[in-house]
Amino acid sequence: MKLGLLGWPLSHSKSPLIHNLALTMANMEGSYDLVPIDSQESGKLAAEIQKIRSGEIAGFNVTIPYKEEVLRYMDRLSPAAKLIGAINTIHRRDGLVIGDNTDAPGFVCDLKNQGLDLTQKPGEAIVFGAGGSARAILYSLLSYGWQIHLLVRNVEKSREMVNDIKGKGLTGGIKIRSVSDLRSTLKHTQIDLVVNTTPLGMFPNVGASPWAMEVGIPETTFVYDLIYNPVKTQLLLQADQAGAKNANGQGMLIEQALLSFEIWTGIKTDRDQFMKHFLQMDQNLNQMEKK
Repeated sequence: MKLGLLGWPLSHSKSPLIHNLALTMANMEGSYDLVPIDSQESGKLAAEIQKIRSGEIAGFNVTIPYKEEVLRYMDRLSPAAKLIGAINTIHRRDGLVIGDNTDAPGFVCDLKNQGLDLTQKPGEAIVFGAGGSARAILYSLLSYGWQIHLLVRNVEKSREMVNDIKGKGLTGGIKIRSVSDLRSTLKHTQIDLVVNTTPLGMFPNVGASPWAMEVGIPETTFVYDLIYNPVKTQLLLQADQAGAKNANGQGMLIEQALLSFEIWTGIKTDRDQFMKHFLQMDQNLNQMEKK
């Protein structure tokens, strides 16, 4: 079974480690490989997806910046992908190429593991970014009645996405603001959760953060960064300094990956056993990199 990840950049992705371990635990022959696609490589995205249609590849994950662009190459969308308007998992069934999204349940599951259950009392959140990952986060929060302040660099450019999500009939509310409105947003409301869906803080720009350095993070706010490399982004370091609970996106990465693996193979991985092996392998790799 051949699997892979479409996106750019991919050099620090842990997805191959996760999925190749899942294949081993399932006693399946196969491989999961990185398929980096530079924005200048016209036609490569369509060519790679054609490999699913032909049966050469069993499935792909999709990450930044292609989660929305791949929509046009699908024959069918799952209900989740249709509602979210973004894809992170592609597979083939009955000769059709199908787009799905496991980011939303992966996010909800990991937040619960971190002690924040979105399904309980709804709160207020700040979400940075308006890409494909943001769509999944917004869908998750709005589904459980949360009020969201979406902070973006270009309000007008993001308005179409916000209006689309508002039209899904979800119970929560969303206001779109400029990132420069961060201080005024904090002044008028109590924020329970902050989520970064942008690449700010990702290698190699590890010194960047969506949260303005001159603005303090409230101590009672939970800060979640979808980035997992580096382990502590600048945003999470700011949260540490403020005494705010925080987590990176590795847990979400694993949760959504195991859900994708189940879509491709029909096999549900024993999560406890998986985490035991994954953490040991990840630790060994980190030690090797330091040598």
